[in-house]
Amino acid sequence: MFQVSYFFLFVLIGFASGYSNPDVPEHKRKPISIVFGVISIIGFILIIWSAFSFDFFWGIISALEFWLGYHFGRKISLG
Repeated sequence: MFQVSYFFLFVLIGFASGYSNPDVPEHKRKPISIVFGVISIIGFILIIWSAFSFDFFWGIISALEFWLGYHFGRKISLG
């Protein structure tokens, strides 16, 4: 049931959310930060969709994939 395309989707949305997070020092703020809320809501909806469409376990896996992307996006954003 695991598909690589879903893995990349959740990691990419998580990365975009972490990279666009406006909670950074002023000199590191990016123009993409204005869409942080929209990207985060899309990620949340996708995780809910995954949990209800496939199974609760896959919803947890999707949340972990999102977190992985968020972590790397945040690290690059602050780096």
